[in-house]
Parts: sequence; structure tokens; C-alpha cells
Amino acid sequence: MTSEEYLTTKEVAAMLRVSDQTIRSYVKRGMIPAIKFGTSRRSTVRIPKSGLDQFLASMQGSAVEVEEDPQNRNTPDDFYIGDVPEEEE
Repeated sequence: MTSEEYLTTKEVAAMLRVSDQTIRSYVKRGMIPAIKFGTSRRSTVRIPKSGLDQFLASMQGSAVEVEEDPQNRNTPDDFYIGDVPEEEE
């Protein structure tokens, strides 16, 4: 029999650099499989490593890439607030 490794929601959150609440939300929506110990709303939850691996595999390629603005419309000058001093000749 193989021994499955289990992770806490905090461990998974740290690995993915998201909040613990985000991981709990993923578990609640069924995106990440988990085992719940107890019947209360905030019962202990453990996530099997194999379930996390499946989740990550399913998410691969779904990240949104942001392209740089080709016309460079957003420059620091666009965000200046206040009076702009006039140039002297």
C-alpha cells in the first residue's frame, strides 16, 4: 500500500502564493479535491498531493498573458496630477 502525502490549506496557499481563503474556495467549488475531518463549517481540511497535482495540470495553459501596450499609451506623464510648468525658451 502506498502512503499518500496530505497538505494543509495553508501549505497549498503558500506553494501557490495565494491566500488560505482562496484555497478553501477552490475546495468548496470542487476544483481541488480534499478530505474534510469533522462536520463543522470550519473543520480541518487536508488536500492530497495527487489532487493538487491534478488541479495544477488542469490549470496549465489557462493563465492570461498581458501583452505590453504596442502604442505605449500609458506613460508616467499620463498620470501626472497638477500644474505642469511651462518650458522657458
